Amino acid sequence: MGVARYSIAPFRLAEGETRRFDVVLDQFGYRLPQLKVSGTNLCIPKQDQLKTFVALWDEARTALIASELTAEDTRVSGWLSQYQRSLEPTTLRILQDQRSVAEGLYDRPVRSISGDSLTKFGYWRNQYADTMVFYGPDADALLSDAFQSGHCFEVVQGRGDRRGLQGLTFRPRVKQVMGGIDGTIWLDGATFELRFVEFRYTNLITIPRSPHLGGEVHFLRHDTGAWVVRRWFIRMK
Repeated sequence: MGVARYSIAPFRLAEGETRRFDVVLDQFGYRLPQLKVSGTNLCIPKQDQLKTFVALWDEARTALIASELTAEDTRVSGWLSQYQRSLEPTTLRILQDQRSVAEGLYDRPVRSISGDSLTKFGYWRNQYADTMVFYGPDADALLSDAFQSGHCFEVVQGRGDRRGLQGLTFRPRVKQVMGGIDGTIWLDGATFELRFVEFRYTNLITIPRSPHLGGEVHFLRHDTGAWVVRRWFIRMK
C-alpha cells in the first residue's frame, strides 16, 4: 500500500529537446493501525435492530453524501418545474395551481437551512402574529449530527404502497420538542438505494393535526452516476 518518494536533480531542456527518464518506484507495504468506530448518542430503542440500522443508514448516508457532492461539483441539465398549489385540506383536491417550467443547468433544486439551526429553532416556527414558516430537511440537514442525535430511529418494512421498501423511521428524541418532524427514510428493499424521505410536522398547536401536513424529498441516481433531488414538496395547511 503506497509507494516510496522519488526525486531527481533539476535539469534544463533546450528548445525542442526531448529527454526520457525511466522512473521505477519501489513499492512498500504499510499496515494501517486498527480503528474501532462507533456512533455516540444514537437513539435505537430496539437494540436488536442496531446492526440492521447501521447497514441501512450507511447506504442512505452514501447517497446523501453523493447528493451533496453532486450539488457542489456537478451541474445537471434538465427541466425544473415549480408548483404552488392550494389544496382542500381533507381530500387534497387542487383548488388553485400556479406553475413555472424552465430548462437549464441546476445544482440544488432544494436547499434547507443547516441541521443545527433546524434543531435549535425548529422545522416550523411562528414568524409573525399571523405567519408561520415551514422548512424541510435536505441532504445536508439529514447528515448533520444534530439530526441524528436529536431523533430516535427504528427499522420498518414497507406496506401497502410502500411494499418492497425498507424504512428507517425517525421521531424527535424529546417528546414535546417544538417545531419538530418525524418520518421515514425509505430505501429500495432489493438494492438498498435511497428512494425518498417523507416527513410530518409535530406539535402543531395552531393548526389541526392532519397526516397530510409535511412533505417528501425524492432522490434519483442520474445516468452520469450523480445523485440528485428529483422531486420535493411541502404541505403547510
